[in-house]
Amino acid sequence: MNNSSGKTLSISIAGFAAVLVGLILIWSPREAKSVTAQGFWYGRHLDDSSADIAGIEALTYAPGSELFYAVVAGDEPAGTLTFVALSPQFELVNSWTVSGALMGEPLLAFHNGRLYLVERHNGELYSVAPGENSLRHEGRLNAASAPRAAISGADGLLHVLDGSREGGNDERLLSYAVAAGSARASAGATLTADSVRILVNGEEEIIPSEIRFDNLYLLTGSELTVVVTGDGYARSGQPIRGLQPETNTIAVPAPSQDSTDGPDDLSLYLIDANRLIELSYQAPPQLAPHEVVVPTLVQTTNTGDWEPPSPEPSGMAFMTENERLLISDSKLSDLDLDPSPSGPSSKVNLFLSDQDGNLLETDDTEAFAKDVTGVTLNPANDHFFFVDVKKQKLYEAVYLAGLFVVLNDVDIKSFGSDDPEDVAYDSSSGDIYIVDGIDREVYQIDAGENGQFDEGDTVTSFDVASLGITDPKGLAYDAATDLLVILDSHDGTIIEVTKDGGLVREIDISGVDSEDSAGIMYMPEDSSSTIRTFYVVGRMPADDDDDDDEDDGGDVVSDDDDEDDEDGVLLRFEVAAIEGDPATATPPSTPPSEATATATPGATPTPDVTPLPSPTPGGGPVTDVAYLPMVMALQLHNGLGEPNNSCPQSFPLLVGAPYNFMPEDRDDWYEFTLGADTGVRIRVSNFTPLAGQVAIYRGASCDQATFIQNYGESGTEKTLDIGQQSVGRFFIYISNDGQLTSQSAYSIIVETY
Repeated sequence: MNNSSGKTLSISIAGFAAVLVGLILIWSPREAKSVTAQGFWYGRHLDDSSADIAGIEALTYAPGSELFYAVVAGDEPAGTLTFVALSPQFELVNSWTVSGALMGEPLLAFHNGRLYLVERHNGELYSVAPGENSLRHEGRLNAASAPRAAISGADGLLHVLDGSREGGNDERLLSYAVAAGSARASAGATLTADSVRILVNGEEEIIPSEIRFDNLYLLTGSELTVVVTGDGYARSGQPIRGLQPETNTIAVPAPSQDSTDGPDDLSLYLIDANRLIELSYQAPPQLAPHEVVVPTLVQTTNTGDWEPPSPEPSGMAFMTENERLLISDSKLSDLDLDPSPSGPSSKVNLFLSDQDGNLLETDDTEAFAKDVTGVTLNPANDHFFFVDVKKQKLYEAVYLAGLFVVLNDVDIKSFGSDDPEDVAYDSSSGDIYIVDGIDREVYQIDAGENGQFDEGDTVTSFDVASLGITDPKGLAYDAATDLLVILDSHDGTIIEVTKDGGLVREIDISGVDSEDSAGIMYMPEDSSSTIRTFYVVGRMPADDDDDDDEDDGGDVVSDDDDEDDEDGVLLRFEVAAIEGDPATATPPSTPPSEATATATPGATPTPDVTPLPSPTPGGGPVTDVAYLPMVMALQLHNGLGEPNNSCPQSFPLLVGAPYNFMPEDRDDWYEFTLGADTGVRIRVSNFTPLAGQVAIYRGASCDQATFIQNYGESGTEKTLDIGQQSVGRFFIYISNDGQLTSQSAYSIIVETY
């Protein structure tokens, strides 16, 4: 989907239906929301693909060993229990089976080096040490008629919250002296509570500093109750927003999943309906005075009605030359390429639309990224950047001959980001920005002197939670204002900030009936424009009203009969341009943090062509790219064959990586960049036309390139050693003066020494 030609791209797959575009409406401005916010707990579903949490009946955390322990319901033989130990990232560390049986789901607490289990219906207490295979009966807890939770207290006692008492509704906190190595209780023995405290629900709010390992946290609906064991009374917590637990359950305090938090920063964790949920506290943001505006909703497009549909659009990029919208979907959807049941099929996760929401083309990144949550474009060289939330990778790619060719990938996790949600390219500096949903952090990758995103690049970041952002999903760079734009999926808040995190303006789209807003993009209008246009993609909630003809606020009503479906939505807004100088915004008080990036160049795509012979091992990562004289789904350049037929169309090579190309036309151009002074050697092998030459030039651009050296002898092997070279950009020209062929590829590699 290269946009360098400036032509409208043709539809490559027949049978696309016209998109159903929503009624154009003007969203009546309403009173802007107050900038004075209250603190709350925010629930988010963590990615639990690395651990099997299905069947977890009870969960606890051991601060000393930094492990979660859980009782798991499975296929174990009768009379046995299965325990698992999980890392703080919920990765499986160990599992073991214990002889013994319990009635129902137990309470679980790690206390004095042992795991204690309390049967809810009768108060029987059992224990087992991690790794032990036999359950020990400690006795019955007296006065415990309906245990609700258990925790190890800082006072050395095992605290049990009991949920019923005659003569009132207040609960009781029962505390028991159960020490490690104590004499085993005989069957039927009773453990007398060291103390019994009546708990009266208080109205004092909980604050983050009060999250403690020895407090009890319980959820009832959308309310969090905290039992402070040292004080002996209950405090009502602040409201829960975001993902709401479906069942009443216990929340376990443990270190935060936010990699930017310190080791003493705690969150609450719970297993609810086989979902792993983290509750993190969102403190009231201390925001400087700033403008809050409500935009005008101009158009709504249901991307679920596209054919094929986009059910979960997640990212956006603007194709400058042909003025199209490129939308990425976080899920690969099936695309039937043959009407027969046995016909071949492919996947789709990229959608090309015009500015009115009409679908033009589709494509995919299945060869290298299946969970793309964000996309951006460098308009100067048509390099695409994708983030994959599961692989935690940033991919730099070009689109040539109908497929994406990966030039480089960066390990996002290497600098601390575990949940990359979107990516933005800064055309003024050449830097890349990535927003992390869990960390609530924006990371800036400086490409460095060589202009490439690779190992050793400097990475800085700033926090957006302090700006009132709870669940950042969308990120864009606005070239007209030189600002970053951040979208909060939680409440529809958009903030415009300077590149060091200074808040400039807030845009409120919370009145739009869409949920899980996931991507944002500003149109590249002139800085003198008084009205700005921006787009937002996300998911549209199902319409519960049976009357499909009812106008429910301007959202498109899908033709789909399944009311439970959630369709993707593309929203187009207009908003007044920012007045004044955005650079005067106050940056956050917390200085940006620094890290370094780790890159893995040359990720190998899987083009739909005949596999080529593997290059000789030892030359670095392999990138097999074969261009065939085929009718391309997306015509990028005039004429057939490889599109690198002139210097401005040079294909970028990574140093040390072998590439394969077909000698099916007369001229091939390549380029590479040296990041350090070194010796350079270009090797061309298996050049079956025999006659031809290899020439190399140096310069910042094609217009400034100067000739260095060439090799013109006939043969299948051509080596050009140009000796020591300094940092800079180089161009390689290969001419084919022999027979043209698309049957045997030649290999080219740039070596350094």
